[in-house]
Amino acid sequence: MLSILDDFQIALPADQIAELAQAFRDSKEPTFRSAAFGLLLRDSAAYADLIRDTIRQGSDLEERSRCLLKAWDKRGLPGNELRSLAREIMKSDNPSLLIMDAQDWVPKYINPLAPQDTISMFDQTLSKPIEPIHKAVSLMVMGSIATLFPGHPGRAEIDRFAAATDDQHLKEYAGRIGEMIDEGKSYADIRKLNPLEFGMDFPK
Repeated sequence: MLSILDDFQIALPADQIAELAQAFRDSKEPTFRSAAFGLLLRDSAAYADLIRDTIRQGSDLEERSRCLLKAWDKRGLPGNELRSLAREIMKSDNPSLLIMDAQDWVPKYINPLAPQDTISMFDQTLSKPIEPIHKAVSLMVMGSIATLFPGHPGRAEIDRFAAATDDQHLKEYAGRIGEMIDEGKSYADIRKLNPLEFGMDFPK
């Protein structure tokens, strides 16, 4: 029911949203927390601290990532604060969910005057103990950004990873992205480069 209210953008009265906020604090049930969080975002001014704490200290990285994406979609916190929270999650041991959902938040995150900041954030994920396909998506993000700016920020980092990795699938994938950048391919072209066609797969 909470999800339906959220989907139809129906706000709860102040006393009920306060009760919902307390129930959210007390609950560990993920389905309830996910649905309730969406409604709390409708009164983000009153519940900014709770929204912030959930993204920073949620029950696990998956909840933190999902809540960050919801908050970004509904502008639940100021943009600079959402960027800071994204950096925290991306620097964690397992930023995989945010990597996979990069197309939803990177356009809001990236500073056109400083694209190297975003490149660095994805570059550092390549040394983390995450699945090869998640590293492939990081490479895809870096490559697509490289097509948008003079000097191709990220191109050198892609080359460096390709030369260093022992994973043949990732080596071939990174090499192909580098070739596409040099060929003048577009952002959309690189986004279509499917890691599955290079022998990688999603974890089961």
